[in-house]
Amino acid sequence: MEDANAYLLASEQASKEISLGVLLCILSPIPVILLALMGAAGRIPLTEDQGGVVGTCLLLLIIACAVYFFIKNGIALSRFEYLETEAIDTAYGITGMVKEKKQAYERTHIMGIAAGVIMIVCGVIPLLLSGVFSDNDLIMGAGISAFLAAAALGVYLIVRVSIIWDGYQKLLEEGEYSRKQKSSISGLVNGIYWSIVTAAYLAVSFLTMRWDRTWIIWPVAAVLSGVINLILQASQKKSSSAY
Repeated sequence: MEDANAYLLASEQASKEISLGVLLCILSPIPVILLALMGAAGRIPLTEDQGGVVGTCLLLLIIACAVYFFIKNGIALSRFEYLETEAIDTAYGITGMVKEKKQAYERTHIMGIAAGVIMIVCGVIPLLLSGVFSDNDLIMGAGISAFLAAAALGVYLIVRVSIIWDGYQKLLEEGEYSRKQKSSISGLVNGIYWSIVTAAYLAVSFLTMRWDRTWIIWPVAAVLSGVINLILQASQKKSSSAY
């Protein structure tokens, strides 16, 4: 019971800080975009290149804060990694306690996912309007910034509720954390896959410094992850039938 409560508390704290780190990563290109465009338009006492350099410095500071949150919570949750890979036996009363908390949180989880998706979709509106009704670079930059801000808030909500929900699923061994899933090759493949995606995102982003565009790696990777899992599941079912 003590370990279960400690893990749920750690998940709650991680949900706050990791989602904040993700939000910061998505917001980080905004200073580069706005300062460079404002410098080019003469709105600030900086040239376009100077505005870009100052914006890049701010971007790196923001990313550094986000990385701090990721590392801090990664270390805090590392002692619970066995929940993702090993079969666990819970003491009397723990399963019931976790199920009650999960049931109470279910509405919040659904609302958080829905609100996050709506925020991301609505964020496209200022992007489209600025591109269609104006050829002013500064206004288009403002549209891009508004889109990134809406996307950041949407992803923040989704990540926040998903981490807590995953915590309940890990303790109850449900969904992708079921014993069958843990013993399958798909769990290992998913771990390797997302590690590669993260490394690719950071490498491409830092090499190109186009953080305003490289975020697209995540939704594409999520779609591909679903395809990979379907292929693995089909393969495992075929192997089981043949056996």
